[in-house]
Amino acid sequence: MTGGKQLPIAAAIAGLLAAIGITVKLATATNPLELRVDELITRISAPQEPTSESLKADIDDLTEVLNDGGFAKLPAAKQALVQIDLAGLKVLNEYLEYDKELRNLPNLNSVRSAGELSQILRRARQIPVPSGSTNSVVLSTRYEILAASLPRGQTYLEEGQALLSAAESVQKNYQKVIDAGKGVLENRNKPNLPGRIQEVLNLAKNLKTPQGDKEKPLPGSSGLTYATVFQMSEIKSLIEEWTKLKNQLEPALKAKSP
Repeated sequence: MTGGKQLPIAAAIAGLLAAIGITVKLATATNPLELRVDELITRISAPQEPTSESLKADIDDLTEVLNDGGFAKLPAAKQALVQIDLAGLKVLNEYLEYDKELRNLPNLNSVRSAGELSQILRRARQIPVPSGSTNSVVLSTRYEILAASLPRGQTYLEEGQALLSAAESVQKNYQKVIDAGKGVLENRNKPNLPGRIQEVLNLAKNLKTPQGDKEKPLPGSSGLTYATVFQMSEIKSLIEEWTKLKNQLEPALKAKSP
């Protein structure tokens, strides 16, 4: 996956919160449940890097408060804070899980076969994509940071598809030339053998090769080159097969030339 180095999430959150001067003012309360709510809101509003563990703890605690029999007796503002932050934390958790799954995907430059690439793309498409957004002012900065994973995920799929399409195209073209060359050798006794061999060699001039195309960008990709295609086992095998076949065709062409 390509892209610039990201700032640590915790540092980014702290800077954003400080810049916009977000504070949470909690009223003095004597009701134990209301005190519990105040403690939770203070904890949740603190700048921090969201983790699966911390989000689960916050979600569980807010859910427990929401289900408490005394929740309906709390001030309306406190009830709203709990409901909004609980919804926001659930959204954050979705984005955190999505971001984690993306980071676990292999770098596309490391792919060594078209079959492996197909499996990776299938896995990437199966990652649940978050669709919600948070209305919590306190949580919005963390949401914006994690939401940046969505375009990264889309870019990964686009780059992967570009790589797969290029590999399939190269594979198809090599197979076409190989089949044509084999057909000529199988019918070497038919008329115009030199002409038929030359047709195959002319067709092969359009093939992508490691020597001439390794550094060229892939169509539809912003960061991948044909070097990744040529490292795939299927492509390597076809290139080797064509090289051996070419070494049989060229001598036959010279032998029949006047």
